[in-house]
Amino acid sequence: MWYYHITDDFMDNSNLQQLIDKYLQGTISVEEKERLLLWYRQQQEEENIWELAPGETEQQVGERMKANIWAQMDNIPVRKRVYWPYAAVAAALLLVSFSILMWNKSTSNEQQVAFSKSEGSANRFILLPDSSRVVLRAGSKLSYPNTFDDATREVSLEGEAYFDIKHRNNQPFIIHTGEIKTTVLGTAFTIKYPTDSKQIEVLVERGKVRVENEKQVFVELVADQKIDLKESQLKAKVEKINTALALSWKRQDMSFDALAFGDIAKNLEKRYGVKLHFINPALENCPVSGKFTGSETIEEVLLNICATRNAIYRKTADGEYEIQGEGCQ
Repeated sequence: MWYYHITDDFMDNSNLQQLIDKYLQGTISVEEKERLLLWYRQQQEEENIWELAPGETEQQVGERMKANIWAQMDNIPVRKRVYWPYAAVAAALLLVSFSILMWNKSTSNEQQVAFSKSEGSANRFILLPDSSRVVLRAGSKLSYPNTFDDATREVSLEGEAYFDIKHRNNQPFIIHTGEIKTTVLGTAFTIKYPTDSKQIEVLVERGKVRVENEKQVFVELVADQKIDLKESQLKAKVEKINTALALSWKRQDMSFDALAFGDIAKNLEKRYGVKLHFINPALENCPVSGKFTGSETIEEVLLNICATRNAIYRKTADGEYEIQGEGCQ
């Protein structure tokens, strides 16, 4: 969540704030969008080309771009407060609408491995290189590449995870669990694969998935359906389930009832693998209440939590989050 401070005479006497408002509301004209993007390009001291450094993902280069945008915005004189009602919309403001030339100087696509085994009972949120979301249950392991450059997006899972997959028409998403693979035909689902039992459970919240091995397709599941399947099994029985109840684990530690902001921050640091810093230490003791599904990004969570305390947050150039606001009485 951000508050922007903007003057009317900025950007050739046009109101930059008004253009941003129109952009977020989807009412901006082609001409106005061109003017907005022209302003951004004019703020750059170098040619508008953003390179992918070795081992860097598109998401990371996006963060570098956002840091540049914040640096430009900080120099704008104060006039009024504007509250952005949607998580991460302002953060992504100019990243989704203009063409950027990027190339990777490294041809390697090194494997990334995300664990939640060392964090006790804490679940772990993962944002994949394609912006798909994963909630990895404690004791689980997810392996995935730096970037999804192949014809398919493939990951490997041990344990249990919730997936909310970003759709790509020509690049299917596949999860490998032992000899079984699950291909995403829809969006949100969970897979449970305890390596000691070789029993695979697939549960679909919405959309559709296909479960198969090298020899056969077992089933295509739709919303509120699940199967339990052994790797040696030839047939699988489809069950109707209560999805909300079955997925209650991903909401663990994401409901707060008058909990101190500082304690919430510690939980969020573990879940999202980030660092949170309070500019005003008095804010840490303020009680905060909130309820989340568990699949929100850290920006979406901070947006809502900060709103309850009339606070703001900002992601710094080194990837930490700074929270600013007054303390409570």
